[in-house]
Amino acid sequence: MGRFPFLFLFLLSAPALVTPDGSAIAETPSAQFQKVKDMIDEVGREVDNLERQATDFVNQATETLKAAIKKSEATPEETSVSDSTREIAAKPAIKSSSNPVVYTLPIEGQVRPIMMTLFQRGLKEAEDHDVDLVLLIMDTPGGELGIAEEISRNLLECKVPTATWIRNEGLSAGMLIAISTQRTYMADISLVGDC
Repeated sequence: MGRFPFLFLFLLSAPALVTPDGSAIAETPSAQFQKVKDMIDEVGREVDNLERQATDFVNQATETLKAAIKKSEATPEETSVSDSTREIAAKPAIKSSSNPVVYTLPIEGQVRPIMMTLFQRGLKEAEDHDVDLVLLIMDTPGGELGIAEEISRNLLECKVPTATWIRNEGLSAGMLIAISTQRTYMADISLVGDC
């Protein structure tokens, strides 16, 4: 009985159990743990890399949008942008002025009654200040259809050019809002439609 604990500890600490001919029978728990840890570390590195790529894409799209707005003043009929952003500039949606003003309205989270109140206030402010473009920044899984229909009506009646940038999600009621603007843009990783 005195030798059994020693043998048990020896087997746990061995790098691998081997047959007399030297081939491995099985990995030790510590070797299996290390493999799992290495796999988790690799997944973490891949997630970090994807996050960097997504951030770079959003930054590039933002810069491209700014450049396209400036360029639209000089040559409104020839406005084009890189393939990666799928034509972010809205040719007819930008008025000619020395410094175009873009008013952004967030459409984030669930579409709820409070969003309608804030949206109407923001849209009125944009119209009162004669901005060049109202840009909706969208990330919504959807919400109340009645509220989305009311926001949609307001957008269709808006005197200011409108566009939507779907940053992450534009689902269900969010998609109804997005298609009510004159232009809709999205990142390659965005989700749109009905869920």
